[in-house]
Amino acid sequence: MSDSNPIYTKDLRRQLRRDATSCELLLWHYIKGRQIEGLKFRRQHGYDPYVMDFFCTELRWCVEVDGKIHDTPENRQKDADRTSYLNQQGITVTRVKNEELENGVQGVVERLHETAMQLAADKHIQLPLGRGGTRIKKEKKDPVSGDMS
Repeated sequence: MSDSNPIYTKDLRRQLRRDATSCELLLWHYIKGRQIEGLKFRRQHGYDPYVMDFFCTELRWCVEVDGKIHDTPENRQKDADRTSYLNQQGITVTRVKNEELENGVQGVVERLHETAMQLAADKHIQLPLGRGGTRIKKEKKDPVSGDMS
């Protein structure tokens, strides 16, 4: 059985949050506080033996920020194995390169918005979500008085 945030990775997860890279912190600034379609992301969320950079439980979606170290053949294989494992657990993985964030964080954020909408559509979840994972109701204008409700 899969284990979300297992106790044996707790110290590692804390250390990874403390030692976050500048690119991880940059992306966190744009996705924390439900800024992506009302979805809540967690930093350094554990799942079995792996720790994901960012994880959205509502969509079972992992966002990984990859630096140069991920470009080696050995690490590419580890990343592929990890992605395959997470996919088998029903978790979708989106990889973002440091260079993408450094060259235009807005483009990455836009891609994440689009990915969120696609994943939600695939899972029949209506976005945006509010606190507690509920759909945000849009205010409607009363056709007679013009008041917002």
